[in-house]
Amino acid sequence: MKNISLEQIVKEKMLDSKASSDVLYSDISQQSYILKYKLDRLNLVSDISLSMRGNNIERVIKNDSVICYSLKFISFSLKIDKDADVDILAQSGTNEDFRGEPVPVNLLFLKRNKSVYFVILAVNDRHHSLTSNFLYELMDI
Repeated sequence: MKNISLEQIVKEKMLDSKASSDVLYSDISQQSYILKYKLDRLNLVSDISLSMRGNNIERVIKNDSVICYSLKFISFSLKIDKDADVDILAQSGTNEDFRGEPVPVNLLFLKRNKSVYFVILAVNDRHHSLTSNFLYELMDI
């Protein structure tokens, strides 16, 4: 990976998220949401696209090595290459046809050396709260 800042790599959009067609995903189902991820070989990352739809969207921190968001999501998705398929998709509710109530989540990107890490912290029960900086403080960055 080139020596570029995380701010130059991650691009955010406030949109609803949907799975890419003709892509096979693995699911992690929770009480309040479903998380889908594409199993595929990753190439070098230089352009990450994050789409979010929900309430109380807040950028907790954004600098050269850390970007952290807090929101109550209806959906969010991540593309490792902006022109490729969706790599990670999360939707509130218990299946793709039913959108549930917004779920509190913290999303964090961390750049260390030549790697970018994506960390998700969500509550299992949407009635529980999550402070906006909880994940950032937990990571002790």
